[in-house]
Amino acid sequence: MILAFQVDTVLFSAISLILTHMVGYYITLIEFKSNIENISKITNTKLGAALKDEIAELLNTKFKKSDNENS
Repeated sequence: MILAFQVDTVLFSAISLILTHMVGYYITLIEFKSNIENISKITNTKLGAALKDEIAELLNTKFKKSDNENS
């Protein structure tokens, strides 16, 4: 593990590491979306829409709390 970290810091600059992480995050999001679509088809539910609604509700409540704290 330590050797991998040293190779990582010696061979790659900070910019290439950032790009590598961005590409990794993008691939992760695409695979997550694919998994949600597959689960939705297998269970015959709208899991994607339900997740989107839950995330929107969670974000709205957090924004409302921060607005109330600032007032």
